[in-house]
Parts: sequence; C-alpha cells; structure tokens
Amino acid sequence: MKSKLSLFFIILLLFITPVKNNNIKNLFILYMAGDNDLYIHALGDILEIQNSYFENTKVLILLDGEDETKIIEINNNTKIELKKFDNLNTGDPKVLTDFILFSISRYKPENIILGLWGHGDGRNFKGSDGKGVCFDESSVDYLTIKEIKESLKTVYNKKNKKIDIVFFDACFMQTVEVSYELRDYVDYIIASQAYVPLDGFPYDDILKNISSENLSILEIGKEIAKSYFNSYNNGSQGIDKVSISILNTSKSSDILSITKDYITKNKKLDNIRNLREDCLIPLNQKYVDYYSLFSKLLNEENLKLLDEIVSEYVVLNLNSFNNNLNGFSIYFPPYYFPINLTFFTESGWENFLWSEFTY
Repeated sequence: MKSKLSLFFIILLLFITPVKNNNIKNLFILYMAGDNDLYIHALGDILEIQNSYFENTKVLILLDGEDETKIIEINNNTKIELKKFDNLNTGDPKVLTDFILFSISRYKPENIILGLWGHGDGRNFKGSDGKGVCFDESSVDYLTIKEIKESLKTVYNKKNKKIDIVFFDACFMQTVEVSYELRDYVDYIIASQAYVPLDGFPYDDILKNISSENLSILEIGKEIAKSYFNSYNNGSQGIDKVSISILNTSKSSDILSITKDYITKNKKLDNIRNLREDCLIPLNQKYVDYYSLFSKLLNEENLKLLDEIVSEYVVLNLNSFNNNLNGFSIYFPPYYFPINLTFFTESGWENFLWSEFTY
C-alpha cells in the first residue's frame, strides 16, 4: 500500500511540477567576427546589450577574438558563458552553421533574427567568390555570400525553418546580389548600401524596441532599421551619415527578370560609363545604386514596372547621404572582374559588363 501511495505522489508531482518552457518570441543570434581591428568594438556592443533591458527575446552571441572564441548568452544584466574554444575561424561556414543550430536547439523561437557582425566588402581573398563578410585575420579568411547561403540551407534542411531576418552589421552589404543569393532561406535582409560607422548597430535600442510581444516580424525589422538610423540622426551614436534598408528577398527574382529583359534587348550602351559615375555608392567604386542607374536606362513602360517591383522589394529605406540611395546596389566596378554570385550570371549582367569593358 505504501509503495502504491509513493507511486501516486511521484506521478502527481510530475504533473504539478512546472516544466521548463523554451518557447520564446524572438531568438536574437549575433555572429561577431572580432578577430581583427574591431574586437574592442565587439566588447562595447556586448556591454551595450548587457546593460540594456528587454523582454520576449533571448540573445546568443558567438564572440571571436584573436586568442579564443566564446558562445555567450545575455539576459538583461546576466551574462553566461556557454561554450569556449581556442580560436575558431569565423570565415568557416561550418562555424556559422554549428552556432545557428546550437542556438535554435536551445530554444523554440517564433522568430529567428541573425546578425552577421564584422568587416564587409567586395574584396576577393577567395579568388572570384565575390562579396564577403566576417573577416578573420588569424585565418586570413571570410564568409562569402555563397558560403552563407550553404550554411543557411543546412540549417533549413535540419530544422525545416527559414531565418526570418538577417541583418549585416557590416559595410556595403545591401545589394541585389546578396538578397537574390539568400532568397530561399531568409525572408528579410537589413543592411546598408554604404559604410557602417564603427559604433555599428545600437543594440540596446534595438532590443528594447523589439520587446513588444505584439510586433510582427516585419514590424520587428522596421524597428531594427529605424533604431540604427535614428541613433546616428542626432541620437545615441552621433551624427554620422548612414543608410539602411529592408529588402523582401522573395521579390529579388523580379529584379533579376527586369534586369535580364533590359540586357537581352540592349547589348551595349555608349554612355553607360558616364551614367555609372552619377550613381556610385559613397566610398565604394565597385557598386552603384540600382534604381538610380536603371531609371536612366529604362523606357517609360518598363520604368513604371520597375517602380511597382521596387515598392514591394524595398520595404523600408532610410538615408542621410546627399547621394540618391534607393535601397539596394548592384555590382558595377570600373573594370571587369567576375564575382561568383548567381544574380551576376543569371541576369546576364556579367556578360553585359564583359562586353562593356573588353570590346
């Protein structure tokens, strides 16, 4: 009888003991490539997160430095070191994949927000692999966009879940090539067409502003972008000129279609190099503002179509430069150099530039 009563109380205890609930609204994953001259700024951003107050969000950070790599979790004022490694290579896509999978396995998020933090540019340390981000000086390596795509594809295949938002706390990353490459595994991309100041994104403002449980994922994206822009518009981070936009990746295929249609009908233009000079991205001679260029090339009918596409593709665009930055760039250097990205080849833009600079 005593054993039966004991069993009864054990079963009862199982039912009334609260089970840890890992369901959360937002999983905020930050992949910080600080094995370079940005490390001190990485520590500053982490301190910013630690000193902020936020709700409905869990923050997991992979912090890479010159000597070691850590995975840490921050919950308001609490910082916990979850894992420690000698020194990982943030230019290795497997490191990114493993970190995302670890984060998703720890919680059951409604929304996944992935931040790629570090240097970003079109430098080509890997031959013709093209644009990259998250430079790792110890390994002389970085993530190409194709590597990021393969990483996110692996995550999708294992977890059957896309990343809701990818934001780049890195320079010059908001291009049509990037959004087209990642379109199958990311819903929205937040990035700058121009440079990003050393203070980067204002993580305290962002986490506070996305805390509301009632925000949709698009509203969360807008809060991230607006927090960044406002922080440099006489805000918490000064008065630097900045640009930031949100792209709906599903509409990048429409940009490819209108680009391809134009190139098919116009093999070569005598004045395109002069037009290029009027559309350059500030401080980067490799990219031009897509809309500024193509609005000068298209006829009235196709320009109307482009306007309709861009209105759905560019969800939000904020810019304090004098230049006409309309939300996304396209690769157009002053010389021919291939980048191994799908948009570049499938749109015909590669052949177009080849004919422009070699004949």
